[in-house]
Amino acid sequence: MGHLGQLCTLLALIPLLCCSSSKAEQPKFLVAIVGEHQNQEHYALTPRAKNDEGFPIVPLPSSHPAKGATSSEFDHFFVSVRNDSGNSVRLPLWDSDWYDCLRFVITTTDGKTFQVKRPYEDWTMNELHEWVFTPDGMKIFTVDFINEDWEGLPAYGSIKTHQHFKIEAIFSYHDPETKKELVFHSRAVEAQNGF
Repeated sequence: MGHLGQLCTLLALIPLLCCSSSKAEQPKFLVAIVGEHQNQEHYALTPRAKNDEGFPIVPLPSSHPAKGATSSEFDHFFVSVRNDSGNSVRLPLWDSDWYDCLRFVITTTDGKTFQVKRPYEDWTMNELHEWVFTPDGMKIFTVDFINEDWEGLPAYGSIKTHQHFKIEAIFSYHDPETKKELVFHSRAVEAQNGF
């Protein structure tokens, strides 16, 4: 192939190279149910909220606090969302999007499944907040099934205190670039209702 042929081949490849380099890599998030007390600023884990067998504690409305503990001390658990993309990811979401970006699937030992999500809320003020996930960066969500509004939870008392169940966390948001809903699942973990 002569120089003119090679030049024509290179010129034909330029649009393909431009398109592929301008196409952003799709974000990849790893979602995990932590179930341990964490410091929101430092993400420091302490073993206070795991039982002796290592199951995360996920308090449901029928659970009771440990003896001597205040109810607010053990009424929540955590979900971590970690950027596994290799690049920084900017996530500009409205308050309403952050409010309902998490949902859960709870499965009892007898196989009943519950889809748990935030109830509809009419937002009178809805501000845009951007979270920047650096490579391997993480956001920790505090989840409180007892004091916050969630719909679809098992009936009060149907999962007793200390009883085990499986729970899966789902993190999703509408991606403005692709105009698609991006959905990321944790693995379903065995958890315990309260201490």
